[in-house]
Amino acid sequence: MIKLKFTEQDLELAEKIAAHYEAILRLIGEDPTRQGLEKTPMRAAKALIENTRGYHEDPEAIIKSAIFEHDGSQMVIVKDIEFYSQCEHHVVSLRDRPAFSRSHQSNGRR
Repeated sequence: MIKLKFTEQDLELAEKIAAHYEAILRLIGEDPTRQGLEKTPMRAAKALIENTRGYHEDPEAIIKSAIFEHDGSQMVIVKDIEFYSQCEHHVVSLRDRPAFSRSHQSNGRR
């Protein structure tokens, strides 16, 4: 299991969000203190923070850090790229691991 690193600011935000998740559980008739749910509000809050972390990142800087030169004439495959997003309409997490390939043409064009 991957241990995520949360800043002090993340944890303060998680506490506030977790209170809302706890209220939602109560509104749907659940007991957030019962076994199996007692840590759910904080887990859900941390997941939301992690899944929306990219909202505060510079996509251009990330893309520029992934550009590299390749002198060969073979196909270049980049795979297992972690991709995740949040559907703002349904508030549902989306995760995938896409792969990309690029073939170099013999005329030197890419």
